[in-house]
Amino acid sequence: MGATYNSDDIVVLEALEAVRRRPGLYVGDVSDSRTLSTCVVESVRTLIHAEASRVIVTIEDDTTFEIVGEDARLSTDVRAVEAVFASLACGCRCIQTRRVLVEECNPAFTNALSATFEVEVVGEDARTHVRWRQGVLDTSERFDTPGERRVRVRGTLDPEIFGDRAALVAHELDVMLDDLAVLAAGVRIHWRDARDGRTREHYAPAGLADRVAARGVRDPLRLRTEHEDGRVLEIALGWVGDGVAHVDAWTAGWYDPTRAALAESLLDALADVLLPQRAWPERGPHAAMSANLARGLVAAVAVDTPRTAGTAFDPPTGEMLKPALGPYLLERSALLSQLARQIGDTPDALSARLFVPCVSQQPAGVLRR
Repeated sequence: MGATYNSDDIVVLEALEAVRRRPGLYVGDVSDSRTLSTCVVESVRTLIHAEASRVIVTIEDDTTFEIVGEDARLSTDVRAVEAVFASLACGCRCIQTRRVLVEECNPAFTNALSATFEVEVVGEDARTHVRWRQGVLDTSERFDTPGERRVRVRGTLDPEIFGDRAALVAHELDVMLDDLAVLAAGVRIHWRDARDGRTREHYAPAGLADRVAARGVRDPLRLRTEHEDGRVLEIALGWVGDGVAHVDAWTAGWYDPTRAALAESLLDALADVLLPQRAWPERGPHAAMSANLARGLVAAVAVDTPRTAGTAFDPPTGEMLKPALGPYLLERSALLSQLARQIGDTPDALSARLFVPCVSQQPAGVLRR
């Protein structure tokens, strides 16, 4: 017979001990170097949601980091600081603001997996300093010495969790911070690796449009739709030559399709608009699309579905894209001809599919923008 199980076997875990016992359930494989970067990025996202205008990240050694959010707005109340950085049920929900398109944060994960973790919040009324050791509160102080608003987070990831050979990998962290700068359009992210002295800065005031522009697209198409319940869809796209398609995709909020599924839905929406009826059965990134329409495509797409939204965000559709994509391509005759060649059609036939008649009376062939 199997072993018996009763109430004596139930263990109540205190504070953040659950994360330390089963870190893989919260942050992923602790033997993967990217997980260390993820832990750092959790705190960066926190400061972005707290309206930091600039975030400065310093990697002091293989596992020690410091993050400063200039102009970040967090309460200097000790209990409020503990709620944001040490509660699994709080995180971004304890911050009064939230940055659209940026994933929700839970810096308590990083706190739990750090040997030491400290937060200093400076406000216009006071400053607060709170310190934890291995997820357990160590000290908390509040001083009546106000200053310029900022939040400083400093931690050392615990070798008991990640191993003695664990080390942050600069390239992996750089990619994550670059993505964050694109999604948090207008926030400067400056970071320095003290191990080699190199510094980098990521800044994308136009958000997704800057990402596709960096990949060679001149004057990309930008599309953003918003719903009253807070759901947001943003797209930027264009074509560069006829090379392999490159589509970046991000999701935020409770609606969490895979990034690959979101990218594929964008390709299908483009197919609905641009491909002739006879090509529809072949559409998809691994069929006709990869051989024709997708050649040279550079795009970025992001969706955000906040917890207040009652339904998931609908993926991009041809009906949604056509009113913006039609005028965009009709004004670019060279690109229109290129796409027509790639799908085995004529420019005139493609133009006819792209034309969107206006509701009001106006001369044929004139598009009102």
